[in-house]
Amino acid sequence: MMLLGETAVLGAFLAQDLLLFVLFFDLMLVPFYFLFGAWGGDREDGPTAVEYAVMLALIIVVCITAITALGTNASNTFSYVGSKTGSVGS
Repeated sequence: MMLLGETAVLGAFLAQDLLLFVLFFDLMLVPFYFLFGAWGGDREDGPTAVEYAVMLALIIVVCITAITALGTNASNTFSYVGSKTGSVGS
């Protein structure tokens, strides 16, 4: 589990594009969930892992929302600039 987690963390930090980052970030969640469950303590095994999973799920939702909004704004900006520059050359 440690090796899989380390590989996923390195992949997330070294990713060259957004798709690889999201892939490795999601891959990172699985081993750390089990590691937190195993080493979370005697009475905190379940709650620690569940809190971690909920926190990361919320982070993923915020990231996907921000990426979608950023992509929409970039698309609108490029369309606007393309329409303005297309009429100049004609």
